[in-house]
Amino acid sequence: ISPELMEELSKSNEPVERKLTPEKAKAAKIDKLDFDEKKFRWLLNENAMAYEKTGEGIRKFAADVMKLEKFVANKL
Repeated sequence: ISPELMEELSKSNEPVERKLTPEKAKAAKIDKLDFDEKKFRWLLNENAMAYEKTGEGIRKFAADVMKLEKFVANKL
């Protein structure tokens, strides 16, 4: 969640209706998916958007880790 959205949400006084609960999750009829690494990689590569967004997320996370490490090092 972006900082801007977090700020907007923190200023809101609107009630938030709970949609998900552990009970509803347990009662939901969801077929179990069985993946091994080979099948997962094949399906990920078959979905271009999933492949690109996963890579983008990993790169951004790694960049943020480096920023955080520098921030903490400067505070020590």
